[in-house]
Formats: sequence, structure tokens, C-alpha cells
Amino acid sequence: VVLNCSRATLVADGNDTAVITAKITDIYGNVVVAAADPVTFSITGPGTWMDNTLTPKLYPLTNGIATIQVKSGKIASVITIRCAASGLTSGTTDLITIPGSAAKVTVLNLGNGSIQADGVDQTGIAAYVKDSNDNTCTNETRDITLVLDRYGLIITTNGTCTSSITVTAVNGAVPGLKISSVTKTGIITLTATAPGLAGAS
Repeated sequence: VVLNCSRATLVADGNDTAVITAKITDIYGNVVVAAADPVTFSITGPGTWMDNTLTPKLYPLTNGIATIQVKSGKIASVITIRCAASGLTSGTTDLITIPGSAAKVTVLNLGNGSIQADGVDQTGIAAYVKDSNDNTCTNETRDITLVLDRYGLIITTNGTCTSSITVTAVNGAVPGLKISSVTKTGIITLTATAPGLAGAS
């Protein structure tokens, strides 16, 4: 069984679709038009059939060919389609699901939920450009402005301390930053913004 896909990638928005074509071929790659036994399609990964199910589908052949439609889920990853026929080598094909358009900025505390107010204790932070389904937009290079309130300072990659900084997200991410405590107790609030995107804190 030979599988072909109408597209190499789908947007991970829960709506994008592609057509999978299964062909029964001989050892030379010729379609066996007389093949009549049905084939079974199965799917794994962040996608479904058009009826929003994941159960294997039994499809008839027409002149040695069967087609089925696949719909993306909302996670950027890989969908794998397999097609099996009795007595034949199964065919597989992969569809890559990619993030949608950039929609928001998120921030992540990489350490503990609290740090000591001693002016020394630190925690790691990272900022990300995400689509509306929370996938990191790995094709994005965009400036993100981070602002801290009075209870902490941002330590930049060169070791300086500041209450605000604008950094460039590469492949949708800004890793490698830290927050240092000050000697006052309170809740540290970090705000992240980027032009045209929803911000976060």
C-alpha cells in the first residue's frame, strides 16, 4: 500500500484538512486497478478524521485507490496515517502540524513559586510567542518587553540588573533570563508585552 498526502503540513487550529490517497501497487509501482479488498486507515497524533473520531476506518477501493480526509488538532506535532490491506505491506505517511499565527505572549517561571527577599535569591524565567492554541510560534522573531514591579529585578544575560528590558524572541522563545529578589517582601509581578499581541503577567 502506497500513501500520498495532498499537503505536507497542516495548521494546528482544529480545522485544517488534507486528503490522504492510498494506492495498491505492484512491485514496480503500478496501480493494481483490479484490487478489490477494502483497506483500513488508522490515525495517531494530534488529528482526527472529518467526523472528529480516531477509530480506524474501513474504505472500499475504486480501481485500486481509496481516499480519506484528515483534520488537524490544536497541538503542533506530527500526525501519522497508516493504511493496511490484507496480505500486503502497509503504507504510512506523516503530516506535520504547525503553529498558527502569533496571538499572545506568555511567561513561565522556571524555578520555585517563591524566592527569599534577601537581594540574592533568584529564579529563572522564559517568555514565549504563542498562537491562540498555546503552541510556541517557532518561526517568530519578535521583540518582547518585560517589566517587573518593585519586588524584583531582571538579571540580563550579561549580568546587569534592571526593572524592564526589551529582548528579541528567537524561534518564538526568550530563554536564559533570571529574576533576583530585593530586600522587600511582596508579590513579584512580571508583565510581558509585544506589539500586536495579547500580553501576559
